[in-house]
Amino acid sequence: MKLMISAVLLHFFVITLSGCATPSGSAFSGASETTVSTIQAEPPQEPLVTANEATLFLVQFMDLELQAFENDLRLYTFVDDENRATDEPGGIIKGLMTLKASVVDMTMSGDVALVRWDLIDMIDALASVAIGIHNKSGDQINAEMQAYWSVVGTYMENLREVHDKHVVFPEIEGDHSPLHAEKALFSDPRDAESFEQAARLFDEREYAAAVDLLEPLLGKYRDQQAEGSVLVRYGQCYIDLESPLNREVDSEERLLEYLNDYVERKPYSVHNYPLYLQWRTLTQTRYGLSNWSVIKNHEYNQVMWGFVESALTHIQENPADKPAKANIFLLLSTPIIVRFPANYHFGNSVVMEHAILSRMFNRRDEDTDKTPEVE
Repeated sequence: MKLMISAVLLHFFVITLSGCATPSGSAFSGASETTVSTIQAEPPQEPLVTANEATLFLVQFMDLELQAFENDLRLYTFVDDENRATDEPGGIIKGLMTLKASVVDMTMSGDVALVRWDLIDMIDALASVAIGIHNKSGDQINAEMQAYWSVVGTYMENLREVHDKHVVFPEIEGDHSPLHAEKALFSDPRDAESFEQAARLFDEREYAAAVDLLEPLLGKYRDQQAEGSVLVRYGQCYIDLESPLNREVDSEERLLEYLNDYVERKPYSVHNYPLYLQWRTLTQTRYGLSNWSVIKNHEYNQVMWGFVESALTHIQENPADKPAKANIFLLLSTPIIVRFPANYHFGNSVVMEHAILSRMFNRRDEDTDKTPEVE
């Protein structure tokens, strides 16, 4: 599993933190001694993403991987003794040991390094549950799961303390118009106008007309930031419950072709969070909606982490782009798809995600033109 931040990114964040020397090409190079002596050097500016933040982002990713393994074990722990899985979960145990090795190899320093041992304790506790689980009674499994959740509680307390100390959510000040900013991503002013018109048509629920304007832009702006802006709206035209395109037989398959190609490349876009949700929701729908369906959370996590790395690379090249950092927070806060979700009895959690993504709860009543209340 590709669990580590790339060496290039880590090198960038370490150099950024430690680099205080005046660059040879700066405004001071060649200045007189008198000029230099009378100007007070400004303290080095804190980078948008610090080395500690980058490390804690990786910790959050590993936490999601651990949650995915716990979710896999629910086939043993959330059903009665007669119906639960009866084979040794060797893949889960092997995966946990691989995850543990990655945590041991992490480069961590200071108080952030304390979280490493909490992660290892959680992995060991869940592995203890998994080993021989097919021969354990329900009471024994419950007791071991309680021990696991106790370790999780300790981890959450320590993580919250370290997180509050080192992680800063970017404050995006001023009046920001995303659509106005996105128009600037198009090299051709005519394409920017087509994009704006498509966005307006989407708001007016003229989905087919919006798609006609958006589809030609997808190939033209491939691997550019504008591609994400186009694709997220193109996708919503097919996903929205009220869209007639939603009822076409191959509508989701056509959209998945674009999304699969996009997640394979993982270019940076401020819309990578909703694009990730579109792709994951439609992909899991293909695998199944029930609690007993295959749920490839590890695959989803890897794609999500790839988008995080794209954002980190983008920040390296655009160190003042605060929305890019906010995009990282959104991606890492995405819960995994779970079996037997609490207070929900209609399959795995992607059912609810699909309903939210299709804006089912925003649907207006045709007679009253009001959004129906959802209890």
